[in-house]
This record gives sequence, structure tokens and C-alpha cells, in this order.
Amino acid sequence: MKSIIKIFLSGFFALGIFSASLAQGLPPGWDYSATPSNHIISIPLTAEPNINGYLLNPGDWIGVFYTNDDGILVCGGATEWLGDQNTGIIAFGDDAFTGDKDGFSSGEPIAYRFYSWTVEKEYEAEAECNDGLPITCDSFVSNGLSGCDSIWANGFYIVASASQDSVCAGDEIQLLVEPSEGSGNYTYNWTSEPAGFNSTIPNPFAMPVENTSYSISVDDGNEVLEMSVFVEVFPEPFADAGSDMTICEDSVATVTGEIENSSTSFWETEGDGTFSNPDLQETDYVPGAQDISNGGAVLNFTAQPVSPCTVSAADYMELNIIGLPNVDAGDNQIVCQDQPVQISATLLNAIEILWTTNGDGTFQNPTQIETVYTPGSDDILSGMINILAVAQPLAPCQTQSQDQLEISIAYLPEIVAGDDQVICETQNVTLAGTVENTVDYSWTTNGDGTFDNVSNLETVYFPGSDDMSSGEVEITLNAEAISPCLGTYADHLSVVIVAEPSGNAGVDATICETGTLQLSGMATDYDEILWSGDGDGTFDDPNSLNTNYFPGPQDLINLAVQIQLTVQPLYPCSNQAADDMLLNIIKAPQANAGEDFTIQVGEVYLAMGEAESFSSMLWTTSGDGVFEAPTNPETNYIPGDQDIDNAGAVLSLTAEPINPCVATAVDDMLLTIDTVTDVKIINPDKYISVYPNPAKGIFIIEIQAVVGETVQIYVYDNMGQEIFECAYENQAQDGISRKIVDLTGYKTGVYVVQVVLPESTVSKKILKSDIGF
Repeated sequence: MKSIIKIFLSGFFALGIFSASLAQGLPPGWDYSATPSNHIISIPLTAEPNINGYLLNPGDWIGVFYTNDDGILVCGGATEWLGDQNTGIIAFGDDAFTGDKDGFSSGEPIAYRFYSWTVEKEYEAEAECNDGLPITCDSFVSNGLSGCDSIWANGFYIVASASQDSVCAGDEIQLLVEPSEGSGNYTYNWTSEPAGFNSTIPNPFAMPVENTSYSISVDDGNEVLEMSVFVEVFPEPFADAGSDMTICEDSVATVTGEIENSSTSFWETEGDGTFSNPDLQETDYVPGAQDISNGGAVLNFTAQPVSPCTVSAADYMELNIIGLPNVDAGDNQIVCQDQPVQISATLLNAIEILWTTNGDGTFQNPTQIETVYTPGSDDILSGMINILAVAQPLAPCQTQSQDQLEISIAYLPEIVAGDDQVICETQNVTLAGTVENTVDYSWTTNGDGTFDNVSNLETVYFPGSDDMSSGEVEITLNAEAISPCLGTYADHLSVVIVAEPSGNAGVDATICETGTLQLSGMATDYDEILWSGDGDGTFDDPNSLNTNYFPGPQDLINLAVQIQLTVQPLYPCSNQAADDMLLNIIKAPQANAGEDFTIQVGEVYLAMGEAESFSSMLWTTSGDGVFEAPTNPETNYIPGDQDIDNAGAVLSLTAEPINPCVATAVDDMLLTIDTVTDVKIINPDKYISVYPNPAKGIFIIEIQAVVGETVQIYVYDNMGQEIFECAYENQAQDGISRKIVDLTGYKTGVYVVQVVLPESTVSKKILKSDIGF
């Protein structure tokens, strides 16, 4: 027990020395000396030091006093009352080695004093000692330890306060001073700093507009006490939305608001656009469709008040939206190859137009809305001209508008009377002419022979005696042009003698469906040759040994063509020669990555691609996500952090070709990750239930809906395609609407049921599987 007391005394002795070192914090006249002899008096929080029942304020002091050699009470120890922890006073005893009495004598009574810095006044105090300690707190005992159960003082005292210590500029507060003891006959005088407020009642109202210190002076007729109350005043908020601005409809408006006396702000719009972050002073506004249609929107900026202010400040700015240009180049046309083209465009939101072409023709004036285009030789050769109208935008738009029209060339008649022939003089001439772009045709000759039928492309010419005498004859096939072309055109052939022919079409070959077959036939002793096939393809020149074969649509379906080389004989041969070769066609690869799709943050996307005629396939991404099985057509794609930051990624499916095809097939789909939505999100399990789930095909959907409320149900597959839709008015009196959805005819997998109610939209995933009902 003695060792514990020694430690306790040692601690308080150190505290006493520390307090003495803070002489500048002592009340006036409370200086004291720290001596080797001391008596520690504990003052716990439960002692509740008070003046007239008012607890001491933190920073007030408690002191102990003894009588010096002159019979005057002087301070023998003091401590600052902190108000939130136990404390104690070290009373110092008289140092016998000094000449003067500088502390308590053994057994000397201890006089207690309070000093209130609030009113700058000293009060005589009384203490009730802790009977549980061995030494009383009423008198000094060297190396003693005692304590106070309670300690108090009485006397003229005031307590001043404000109803609020912080207010918004212009708000009203009430001041209050409570005097106690003294004469009881009080007069009051309130003043302020800065000056301007005065009152002579104890509880006046004030309306500060800036930080103000209110001082109260209370006079009881004998003594005057003064005290101050500080009120912090916060100014009202201010908001500036910035100047009005004009943007193009394909642009984003960066708005910058300014605030004062506010910690938070937010943007709102009267249109249908969205802010990238409405809680930032500087943010981007993306106009909505209605904004663009209206030519602009009003953007409101609000500054939130700082407590204790409660009224927000608001301002707005007008956003003007300039529409993108639009040009209509006009309807497609058909003209004869020797005629000019009249063209005319329609403009909207544009300042000028420029006509261009992919051909080699010329414009009369390429900057006029109405002009004339004269086709060039390459235009006529291609048979098709693309004419492009480019419209320049109105400021501040920068995106041009383009529209294209096609000019089809109607050709003059193309006539092939047939290749020159060589026949035996005992033979007749078999004619097989071809014509295109004609309404009528007929055969004529410069000889004296006759035709079996001059109106048939395939006919027989019987040479006359003059033909025989000259050894040759010219035969002409004539054709009339088709409107809008005009005139009559002709082609000729001559007949000579042909020897017995021979021919070789070449070895069998394989090509890609996008390629052509280069034919290199061989023939001897021939007048003419003819390539033909059992497909629907075409030849560069069917009458040339070296030519190219272009597979037709049916060839690409059959994937094989039998090609024949026919050689017409020389005189006196009577039989033609022929040879076949087999062309095999390999289809080019095809890839389908699926339709664009939207998922929520945290979801995994099931990619369901398709490919044909491929040697291998591979999924790739523009983002940082990963595919579980990138070489499978169906695989899960797990989005990465960059995908989420970018609100999505482009997923690409590549199909490699089968030899001899060399071109790969690539298809893209846009996977959107929904990070911000305006749809009201609610707990789907509270409003919708689906059973059984999973199921083989029949799902029952129960929806909580108000009687008479419109209910819309949609079902989407994992590619985002809508496969079911219905809408009806709920008639269920119990508030539970029930609907059956039949997915029997669809493949197994995950589907999404979306229910749209007037005030909310809820979604729920369902699984169609091979188990269940």
C-alpha cells in the first residue's frame, strides 16, 4: 500500500511542477512555489465543481490557499479544470530551509478558491472530503493523499449563451444571460463586435450577417460581470451555370459551373440528355433525341448550402444545338451511254454542295444543286456510275453529309454474228448469232445465198453460186437499239474452209469461290473454238483458248462445274472436236459474331458465333477482357476493367479459309456494358417470380401489379434478340398477374424476362434446359 501511495504522490508531484511551469495560465495573484513537501488532493469528475450550481467551464481554475507570515491568504497550489477527466491539486508545504513561510504548515486548514476566466472573477469554495481515504482534504498533511467528493462555490455569477453558435447569414438567434446570487436586482447591457447591436433585456433576439462577438454586462448594483458569446455566420451559397453555348448535334457540351459558399453542387436538365457526372462542377452533357429535335435544352446548375444554411442557389444556361447537314442526291437514273445526265439535290442544314464521282466523267458545275454530268469512257465501260453529293455543315458542326445516286448506263446494241467459218463447198453455213440490248434483229448477206429464217439467231445459210465462185461470203446480223438508245447496228462474219480440228481443255482444277479459273486450252487445225460449261458462270472470251471462267451463283451452290472446249473444224473436216475438264469450287469462309448486345456490370457475356467453310476460328477483343475458349464458336467473354471503364468492347470472330482460299472472314459485334441507367431499378424477386426455373419450355410468370395497370412482358435471347412480346391490362383482383410463356421451340440456354410496369422495369433470368417440365 505504501508503494502505491508513493507512486500516486510522485505522479501528482510531477503534475504540480508542470502546472507551476505554466504560470502564464494561472489566474492573477495565484503564483505559488513548488516545495519538497506536498499534499495531493484528488478532484474526480463526480465532484462536479460548480458555481451556484453551474459546472466550472473547461479552462477555469481550482486553487488551495494558506496564510502567510503577514496573515494573508496566498496560493499554495492550483490546477486547471479540463471538464472531461479527473484531476488533482498538489498543495505544497512550507519549506523549512527558506526564511519565509512559502507553503502550508502541518495541520493548517486548506482554503479552496475557484477562478472563472469567463467572468474573470475569483470565488471562495467549499469542499466535502472523501471519507474513504485515510487523510482529510480540510487540512494539510505532508506527503498526504486525500480527495473531494464534491466542491462548490457561491457568489454573483453569470452564464451567457446563444441559441445557435453558427447560423446562416440573416437567420435569427436568441441570446440569453442567466445571473445568479448577487443582489438579485440586475440590469443588462448587450453590445456586439462589430458594433451595431444593443439590448437591455436578458434574452434578446439578433440577426447577424457576419461573424459576431456578443458581449453582456450584468450589474447587480454592487458589482458588474462581463462575458462574451461568439456566433459564427456562414454566407448563403451562390451558383453560376456559365454562359450559353452552341454545339453540333453530334457533339458533347462541356459545361463548367462556379459556386461560392457551397461544398456540393449538381446539374439538371429540362431536356432528355444525360450528364456524365451531374455532381461535378465541370462535366459533359450528351444531348438526347428530343434535345436535338427541339434545337437545344436548358441546363440548370444548383449549389447546395453549407450547414447551417438550408436554401440552395440555382442558375441556368441555354444549350443551342445545330443539326447535322442532310443531303439527298436524288433518284437513281438510267441513261443511254451517249447521253448526258441531269442531276438535282435537296439540302438541309448545309451551306454548300459539291458533286463528285468515282468515274471519269465531268460536271457542268459541281457546286450547283442542279447540274449536268457527262459520262466518260470508263463510266460507259463499267455500266454503272456512283455520283456523290457532299454537303458542308453549318458552324459549329464539322461533319459533312453525303448521299449517293447510281447512274445505270443503257448500252447500244451488242451484236455477235458469229465467228468466221470455213466449210466444205458441199456444206451449209450454220449461224448462231447473239444480240444484247436490242428489240429486233435480222440476217443479211453480200452474197447470193439464202437463209432458212432471217429472223432467227440460229439459222442456216445456203451459199449461192457466186459465193462458191468467190470462195467466201460475208454474212451480217443487224439489231435495233432499245430506248433510251436509238439507231440500227450490225456485226459481220465471213465463211472460209476449216481443217479437221483437235482440242484439249486442260486438267481438272480447284479454285476458291472468290477466284476465277484461268483456262489454257490447246487446239490444232481449227477455225474457231468455244468454251462452255454446265453451270451459270461466264467466260472473259468464250472464243479464246486462254480465257478466265467466272463462276455463277448456281456454280457456287453446286461447288462443281463441267467445262467443255469445242473446236470448229477446218475444211474438209466435217466433225468438231471437244474436250472436258472438271472445276471444283471451295467456298470462302463466313463468320457471324452475333448481334450487338448489352450486359450489366459484373455479368459474363455468352458469345454465340457462327462460321462456315473455315479451317479454324478465333475470338478477339478490342478491350482487356478474356474468352474462356477463344477457338470455340460459343464461349463466355469475361469483361475486364478497361471494358467497364469504356462501357463496352468490340468482339471479333475470325474464320480462316480452306486452301486455296486465302481471305479470312471477320465479323464484329458491339458488347455494351451498362454502367449508368435511367431505368428505376427495384428488387426483381419482390415483384416478379418465374416457375418452374429451369424448365424445358413452359414458364409461368407471376407479377405484382395493380388492378387496371398495364403490364408489358418481353423475352430476349442471349444475343439480345426479342423472341416474345405481349401487353395487357391486369384484371387479377388479388394483385398477382399470371402469364404463360412457351419457349418450347427455342434452343436451350439463358433468356431474360423483362416486365415493364408504369412506374418500374424489372428483369429476371430464366434457363431453358433439357430437364424440368
